[in-house]
Amino acid sequence: GIGFAFHGELQYALVSLMIAAIIDFFVGSVMRQFQSTVAEAAFGKELKTLSNFLIYGVLPAVYMMAVAKAGGLSLVVFAFYILAVGTRLAYFNQSTQFREPQDKDFTTGLPLELGTIVIPLVSLLGFLLPLNIFQIFLMLIYLVLGFSYVYKVKIPRLPKQWLFYLVALEALLCVAWLFLGKFGA
Repeated sequence: GIGFAFHGELQYALVSLMIAAIIDFFVGSVMRQFQSTVAEAAFGKELKTLSNFLIYGVLPAVYMMAVAKAGGLSLVVFAFYILAVGTRLAYFNQSTQFREPQDKDFTTGLPLELGTIVIPLVSLLGFLLPLNIFQIFLMLIYLVLGFSYVYKVKIPRLPKQWLFYLVALEALLCVAWLFLGKFGA
């Protein structure tokens, strides 16, 4: 996905983002099926955090830079977004003894996974808006997402049965982006 964004294949960058998020959604349940040692589990946790940083931080940020044509303002938004994702991942990666207890019905801040739905949906506006307006709008969305990831507000967790619908929406968006092609061309 990062390579697609660097080469201006924005629709494939978005599809890669969504496929990575769908795979990440299922990885946890698959991995729980296997027995692992404490060391393997700790290594797996760190590896998952790194992959989440790439999926939910680097890939979306590089996509935004490709859309915004790497101007000065987009560099600031890029850095802010990357730091917000990294901060959220670091907070939830630390031992539970060092952070506030979590209510099982709520999450603190916006879950990173929602960005993989918001960004492709908002990017559909690239077909309707002039490119310069869309670039600014997309950067504003990234600022809002970044702030929402780290803002300490309790957000109700979605019921488990809704997760299927979100994965289905993600898959539908993948197909749509494959057929729509490039915007701003």
